[in-house]
Amino acid sequence: MQREWDHMWTRVWHIGGRLADLPQPATMWSTIFAASRCYWSGKKDGGVRAFYNVCQHRGNKLVWNDGGSVGAFTCAYHGWRYRLTGTLCYARDPENFAKGDPSGKIGAEGTALRYLGRVRLVQHGPQGGASRSLPRPYSSIAQEPRPSTK
Repeated sequence: MQREWDHMWTRVWHIGGRLADLPQPATMWSTIFAASRCYWSGKKDGGVRAFYNVCQHRGNKLVWNDGGSVGAFTCAYHGWRYRLTGTLCYARDPENFAKGDPSGKIGAEGTALRYLGRVRLVQHGPQGGASRSLPRPYSSIAQEPRPSTK
C-alpha cells in the first residue's frame, strides 16, 4: 500500500468536492483520501483554499467535523489557531519558543488545487505536487483557484 501511495496516488489529481459545498466565505469542508486529510476554506473573494488537515506544531488534526461555518481553525492539542487563510494567528506561551512567537510566521501547509468546471481537484503529494499538470484534454479547461463570477 505504501509504495502505491508514494508512486501513484500522490502523482494524480483527485476529486475534492463541488464548489457548491462552500457556498460562502468562512465555510469549510473536509475530505479524506487514504491517509491524507485536507480541509477547504472559502475565501472572502469567492475563491477557495485547500490545506492538509494537520497542525504545524505537533501534527494533530485541526478539523474534526465534515463541514460548516468557521471563524478559524483551532488545534485541540495546544490551542494553536489558524486563520481561514492558513496563517497561524495564535500560539500559547509564545515566549517559550526559541525563535520567538511563531504567530504570523508560519501557516498550515497548502495543497495543489484546481477547478474543473464546478468541481475542485486536489493533489496529495510533496508540497501538493503543484508542478504537476492535469492530463489532456482537461489541462486546457482546468483553472487555478479564483473568485467566482456570480
